[in-house]
Amino acid sequence: MRIGELAKRAGVSIQAIRFYERRRLMRTPRRTAAGYRQYSAEAVKRVRLIRRALAAAKLAELDRQLNEMAALREHLAHLLGDWDTKLDGVAPGTRAGLLEALGDIQ
Repeated sequence: MRIGELAKRAGVSIQAIRFYERRRLMRTPRRTAAGYRQYSAEAVKRVRLIRRALAAAKLAELDRQLNEMAALREHLAHLLGDWDTKLDGVAPGTRAGLLEALGDIQ
């Protein structure tokens, strides 16, 4: 089958298949005398596998980012609580030193 048929059967774009080939995730296909790429039926399975693996990697990265953001949110919530406590204990017009606590955020 040609690249367009492979793309259609695998549910990806032609550009995606070319990208997979450039990244050497797929073998270089045979070519016809006219230069058209020729793929076997097994190529459909390979493209689907690659697509799923790339999507799984993106999902894992998103999970990592969400965990990092949740930890930062928790840290900021504690920081704000600490600031409220400090402000409650400081006389009006007196410095509370809140900005010095920002050095802990990374």
